[in-house]
Amino acid sequence: MEYTIIKEANNFMADMAKKNNNACLVAFSGGKDSLVCLDLACRHFKRVVPFFMSLIPGLCCIDEKMAIVKDRYGLDILRYPHFLLFKALKYSIYCRTSYKIFNELEDFGLTAIYKAIISDTGVDTIINGSKETDSLWRRQKYFKFMTFENVIYPLKQWRKIDVLSYLKIYKIPLPSSSGAQSTGVDLSTASLLWLYDNYPDDFERLQAYFPFIGAVVKRREYYGIK
Repeated sequence: MEYTIIKEANNFMADMAKKNNNACLVAFSGGKDSLVCLDLACRHFKRVVPFFMSLIPGLCCIDEKMAIVKDRYGLDILRYPHFLLFKALKYSIYCRTSYKIFNELEDFGLTAIYKAIISDTGVDTIINGSKETDSLWRRQKYFKFMTFENVIYPLKQWRKIDVLSYLKIYKIPLPSSSGAQSTGVDLSTASLLWLYDNYPDDFERLQAYFPFIGAVVKRREYYGIK
């Protein structure tokens, strides 16, 4: 028997498909929430265009997630730079940035990226997996953009157990997690250490852009943190 909240989500997405020309974009992060959104979208929309915002290109741990989507749904995922990249460069996070770049690099936020994707694809409906029960950081993003007219949130009242139940019901493998907030890989300590331990080659690629990320590894070694 289908869970009530899942049935409601399916009804909601079917209604959205009728209202939005059967076409949608899906904000895909590789996490479990975005997997549910992608699966829901593919069940109800004729045209589904997933997109991914990456910190840097060429990371194997990200390419693996993209390959899973290709194998399961036959979809290629569009790649766009994440707004965190612009902030990291502008404010010299784990890197050296000249004052000239600091002054000239404009604030390129999520709204600007969403508008660019809509312009590139001609699809003006974005499916986002943010929930009211998310972490404080993600809730802040959710409430900031919940009034953005082009974005809909089919999971907004879901809990983690609902997401896990959906994945189990539809036999969707639970994705690996880096501990990152939204990009699959970011510059948080948890994400960097996960990358170092599980994808050392990717860590080296990221270090080419942000040469001081090795500090988090040295700090762990120095304090003996497990």
